Amino acid sequence: MTLGKASADLREVGKRQESAKARSVALRLLARREHGLAELEGKLLAKGFPSGVVAEALQALCDEGLQSDARFAASLVRRRTRRGYGPAYIRQELHSRRVREDLAEGQLNQPDEYWAEVAQCALVKKFPEGSEVADAPARSGGFNAAEARFLTRRGFSADIIHRVLTNRSTKTLDGRRMSAGAEG
Repeated sequence: MTLGKASADLREVGKRQESAKARSVALRLLARREHGLAELEGKLLAKGFPSGVVAEALQALCDEGLQSDARFAASLVRRRTRRGYGPAYIRQELHSRRVREDLAEGQLNQPDEYWAEVAQCALVKKFPEGSEVADAPARSGGFNAAEARFLTRRGFSADIIHRVLTNRSTKTLDGRRMSAGAEG
C-alpha cells in the first residue's frame, strides 16, 4: 500500500466518522422534537461539522423519512395554536424558520370559525370573564382596546378580532346574552 493510498483511505474513514457523528447529533435533536431542515442544519454547523458532512447527513435523514419539514410545520402550528397564537404570527414564525410557503399555508388553511375559537380561548385565558378588563366593554357598550391589541399581537386578523369581540361584548355583566340592539 502506498503512502498516498493510505492517506486517502484515512481521509475517507474520517469523513464517514464525521458523517456518522453528525447523523447521531441530528437524531438526538429529532428525538426531542421535530426540527425544520434549516434549523437542524444551523445547529449542526454551530457544532462545528463541515457543511458537506451536514448536507450529506441531512439528506440521508430526509430520504429515510426521519426529518420532514411538513411534520415540523404541523407540529409548530399545533404548539402555537394551543398557546393561543393566530395564523399571521405562526406564518411569520414558519417563514423565519425557512419552511417552504406551501407547507406553511397547507397547515394554516383552517376555516375562520376555527381561528375565532382559538382567539376566543386565548382571550378568555388572558382576560377571564368577570375581570375588570373583560367587563369594561359591557359597561361602555364598545370594544376593549386592550383585548383588541392582545389579539392583534397574537396574529389574528381584524375580521376574527371583530367577530370575537362582538361576541364577547354582547354579554351583560352577569354573563347572559343580550339580543342585538337590546338595552342592558
